[in-house]
Amino acid sequence: MLRPTNQVHEGFLRYSMVSRDFVRMVDSSTYGSKMPRASWNYIGNLPMLLPEYEEQHTIARFLDHKTAQTDALIAKKEALLEKLTEKRTALISHAFTKGLDPQAKMKDSGVEWLGEVPEHWEVKRLKFAVMLIN
Repeated sequence: MLRPTNQVHEGFLRYSMVSRDFVRMVDSSTYGSKMPRASWNYIGNLPMLLPEYEEQHTIARFLDHKTAQTDALIAKKEALLEKLTEKRTALISHAFTKGLDPQAKMKDSGVEWLGEVPEHWEVKRLKFAVMLIN
């Protein structure tokens, strides 16, 4: 854990530590495969850009604002992806159980979870429609 001195703004330090270049430098120095570790001697000697405290604060505030905007966009995109995944699943399910012809006459499949299927379709047990390969 690192605690900033009174010369370093906490938010600025946080963003410095997660910056791509800093992470890349630390990653290049890690050792151990299951739980990679980095040497404090190495990390502590890495150069750090240090603008005036007020500028650090301004940079941190700017990054807080921009990352919040980005996080909101990501959340919207994730919600859209979730809806598209649901639509994809529904489309596959519908084509699989109802076919592609919306005018096709339907009949009861005799299988509760399948419901009605196109009249010209046959319902078979899986074991009679495929071969099991061991």
